[in-house]
Amino acid sequence: MFINKYVSSEEIINRVYGTAGYSIQINYLDLIEWIYQVLSKMNAPVQYIPKIYGVQNDPTYEFDNYRIKLPCDFHRLRAIAVNGIHATIDSNLFSHLLDAKCCSGTNTPSDFLSNGFTDNFGNVFSPSMSEKSGYINTNSIKFNINDNYVTFSIKEGKACLAYYALPIDSKGFPMIPDDEYYKEAIARYIIKNLDYIGFRNGTVDPKIYQHSEEEYRWYMSQCISNTKMPDIQQMEGIKNMIIRLKPNINEYNNFFTELLHNKGIRNIS
Repeated sequence: MFINKYVSSEEIINRVYGTAGYSIQINYLDLIEWIYQVLSKMNAPVQYIPKIYGVQNDPTYEFDNYRIKLPCDFHRLRAIAVNGIHATIDSNLFSHLLDAKCCSGTNTPSDFLSNGFTDNFGNVFSPSMSEKSGYINTNSIKFNINDNYVTFSIKEGKACLAYYALPIDSKGFPMIPDDEYYKEAIARYIIKNLDYIGFRNGTVDPKIYQHSEEEYRWYMSQCISNTKMPDIQQMEGIKNMIIRLKPNINEYNNFFTELLHNKGIRNIS
């Protein structure tokens, strides 16, 4: 499934009123919470957009205490570069517990003020590690993600963070793929929840709530199946990836640049 357009969840709220014929005023906070819930249940790659944070002059990602805070719309990590060096995951990271005296004279900003460097995302850094070849370095930088923070194995530096985010509109409402199955599944989830509240309060017949539950489950299954079906461009990219005679086992270290730019699957998540 390939998505070219996203719409505001306000469209879903209007659909709920039109489909179920509600004449009552529904709490908008409840509606937004339910939309986030059903999006989390779907968790399909097409509902997230790729983003990059951390340009050279962005103070948010110039860190001096081992860590940076994750963006509020962060969903899943794609890659991290620190001072132009590809960072790799480390499950046993403890460097953030060290104090400044322990690390004095190492990994300070002055260590990186040599020749400029532009990474594959177009961000400019100033690395000093001359042994760097592409993104592979013998002194690789490690990181870990915990408690809404990314913690690094060096105390200071500049980070470039590529990640998948849940898009939101100007009002803070979540954006959803402009797909009929998506819209209907989310609308049916909201209707099911409203009917459940009415069922608990004795204002909705149990058969009506049961019907809403069945409708939601059917549309949800259709939506999930639809998201798993690749379009013709994605199928061509999958074919090219499978029939490659010479695999590149170091694609991760280059942010999958060759795969994304040369194999026609740029939009596959």
